[in-house]
Amino acid sequence: MERYCRCHGTSGSCTLRTCYRRTPRMRTLGTLLKHIYDHDLVQVKLDSSSLRSTRNTYKDKQETSSSTSNHFKHSYLDKAIKFIPYQKNIKKQLTPILSSISNDYYDRNVNNVKKPPKKSNLIIINPTKTPTIHSSMLIKSNELMNHSIHPHLSQLVYYELINEKLFCHSNSFYHILGTKGRLCNSSSIYMNNCHHLCCGRGYITHHYYIMESCHCKFIWCCRVECQQCLVLKKVETCI
Repeated sequence: MERYCRCHGTSGSCTLRTCYRRTPRMRTLGTLLKHIYDHDLVQVKLDSSSLRSTRNTYKDKQETSSSTSNHFKHSYLDKAIKFIPYQKNIKKQLTPILSSISNDYYDRNVNNVKKPPKKSNLIIINPTKTPTIHSSMLIKSNELMNHSIHPHLSQLVYYELINEKLFCHSNSFYHILGTKGRLCNSSSIYMNNCHHLCCGRGYITHHYYIMESCHCKFIWCCRVECQQCLVLKKVETCI
């Protein structure tokens, strides 16, 4: 969430200002995600020791929850219903009492029992990178100091490396269309470069002529007059 303020006053003077928090714009989120993708992308794997302890604690929780639910049913609910005299609007009278008992029951457990902090079941394979300054705004400073092998909340993680040639050819099973027939630019230095986009298969250059409007001028008032010119176009597509 980001802080956004608006000014109020005569002729735009900021005599009064109202501020509220709102969801950031998509361009802001996209820029941040792209920055994290470029600098804080880490490969992870499952921590086998953590998974074994999770299985053991899961069995203990099941036994504890079953005994707790029985104690809850026989003590709290019976006590609530036993001391309420019968009335016509008994349903309306029971609802707030049961809700208050259940809230008190769960609040008491939360306050009395200290829950240990949850640790991630993922560990970084090569923990060489630390979160950058821009992405570290999403996490606390003490988490940066205690850098561990577990990924931070501001990092993007992946399990396995993907072969760069995976998207070159069509694959109906993975819903990949491939790059055959894709438009590219041989003079570009970006990802749409023909050598990169066509996966080294080469590309075909098509030349054609098209009529376009040219030498346009404004005539008072009020129209625009243009001439028709024959323009040579070039289109490059992957083989």
